[in-house]
Amino acid sequence: MKKTLSLLLCVVMILTTMVPVFADSSAAASVSVPSSSVKRGDTVDVTVSVTGSAEAKSLMVTLTYDTGVLELKDEAFLVSATLSNFKGANCVLAFDEAKTMNFAIAKYTFKVKP
Repeated sequence: MKKTLSLLLCVVMILTTMVPVFADSSAAASVSVPSSSVKRGDTVDVTVSVTGSAEAKSLMVTLTYDTGVLELKDEAFLVSATLSNFKGANCVLAFDEAKTMNFAIAKYTFKVKP
């Protein structure tokens, strides 16, 4: 009986650590580019923002682009966070407290390949 109860308790504890958490559906991400046309060799800044009334303590951005056309030259955070990290076009932010998601997150600078 003790072994069965212990096993059941272990299974319940493991399952409670696997509960996924999703962001509020009212949040939306947007990407803005100052010009709709660029030429080969031009540099372009891309701003990634999030809007909506959702609150979160962390967020992750995965920016996908055509590496045959664009070369990532620089990235910068536009919001301060307790933890922030870039790895190429991907970034992660973590805050001490939940924040209302309504701000520009990061700016990426790309060069259009010749």
